[in-house]
Amino acid sequence: MLDNIEKKVAEFLRLHGIFAGTGGVLIAVSGGADSICLLHVLKTLRDERFLEAKLVCAHINHQLRGQASDVDQCFVSECAGALGLPVVARSVDVPACARTHKLSIETAARQLRFAALAEIAREQGCSWVATGHHKNDNAETVIQRLRRGTGFRGLAGIRPIRPLDDDLWLARPLLCATRDEILRYLRKHALQWQEDHTNADTVYMRNYIRHRMLPLLQQDAQACLVDELSELAMSAGRLYDRVREQAEEAWDAMTHRD
Repeated sequence: MLDNIEKKVAEFLRLHGIFAGTGGVLIAVSGGADSICLLHVLKTLRDERFLEAKLVCAHINHQLRGQASDVDQCFVSECAGALGLPVVARSVDVPACARTHKLSIETAARQLRFAALAEIAREQGCSWVATGHHKNDNAETVIQRLRRGTGFRGLAGIRPIRPLDDDLWLARPLLCATRDEILRYLRKHALQWQEDHTNADTVYMRNYIRHRMLPLLQQDAQACLVDELSELAMSAGRLYDRVREQAEEAWDAMTHRD
């Protein structure tokens, strides 16, 4: 029998057509709570035949935390091995990229990570890459975009699926779950994960929103703010998709007139 979060994810995959017709899914696993949850949930769904896909685990070593980064890599390899899943690890030089291209560490890490994941996915014959983004990540993204100004496209936050590269899609199966639900799942199943101390550093805007702004805003909210912001993002996403579809139809009609 599936766990509650496993049922949620199975329905979320069905609702959004995630992994439909795929022959392979590359699971991005950092070793943190979110990605470990994703790894086990997708493995369970495949074992229970709710998901028909080859699963491959990928770990990107950003070389930002010295020995701790290497420990994370070994931990992920052990987790994948225990589940009988193949794992591919790749190292990227984030500091060098940031210096060369005058990027922030966060931006350089994101660009190199997705480039490496796309490369591994192609090598492994996977047409999807899955990451562990969840409802809280989505809420933080919406707040971050509101701070700097945005339209309804930006309010859509983190989308369930988006193109990553040619014939390659990025999926976020845990967008239906909150951080608390993820932690309860891990504790219920006695699963271990790695803690990244930089996630507590509020110098980074994402962490400031997570540890300062969201808790403060929640004090005056009558409902769960994470759920409310997640629903706002989904609604804005549906609106954006509808407007885009109608614009494309109108453009096609105009350009094909005799």
